[in-house]
Amino acid sequence: MKKTKKITYAAMFTALSVAILLLASLFEVADLALSMFASLLLVLALSELGQSYAFMIYAGTVFLSLLLLPQKFTALLYAAFTGLYPLLKRYFDRRGRVLSWILKFLYLNAALTAALLAAKWIFAIPLYTPLLMAVFYGLANLTFVLFDFCLKRVTLLYLVRFREKMKRFFR
Repeated sequence: MKKTKKITYAAMFTALSVAILLLASLFEVADLALSMFASLLLVLALSELGQSYAFMIYAGTVFLSLLLLPQKFTALLYAAFTGLYPLLKRYFDRRGRVLSWILKFLYLNAALTAALLAAKWIFAIPLYTPLLMAVFYGLANLTFVLFDFCLKRVTLLYLVRFREKMKRFFR
């Protein structure tokens, strides 16, 4: 595939990711789910465009979403965790089953903490009570297990069933 086509696809993936994050920003109830959905575009970009273009899509999406979204926590969540995780997942999975899950949970909780602290100190978004934060972390860890499982399955589904059908779009 030519470089100009790859750049065009990267720009389209970035715009679509920002649009999904805008929806997540408008519907605060779905901010985690929609930011995870936006990260699925990075899986497609990794498969078809390569790692460098996937990082460019991630960086462009983070920059534009921090600039344009009315609710900055969604952009911070994408920047700290859901956008970066598909790019790092392959490195975590190479470490063995137990060590990879330890690294994944450490990364998740560090990313959530960084996003919450940035939301509080940089953007002056108030945080909730410690009990609600504990519930938030618990639900985030549970959701993360489902996210990792779904990310693995969707990647496999794309590679096995849809990649050949999508080849004509990525020529």
